[in-house]
Amino acid sequence: MGWCNGRELTSLSGNGINATFTYDASGLRLSKTVGSTTTVYEYVDGKLLYEKKGDMELHYGYDAEGQPYHIPKRFIA
Repeated sequence: MGWCNGRELTSLSGNGINATFTYDASGLRLSKTVGSTTTVYEYVDGKLLYEKKGDMELHYGYDAEGQPYHIPKRFIA
């Protein structure tokens, strides 16, 4: 396992699987790669807005109190 800034997991290996992670300056995860599959994350004001992995997209919505209320799946054709 590899760590950065004391709390950001940067790499992980085991059972023939390798994973790497990247973060922005504030510690929010920008990407996760497991094997050859990469998941990309996008944020607005520190809240996760969008996640894309292969042909699957997840879009996150938040209510007035900042609680998530909507996480639909979309597949890119």
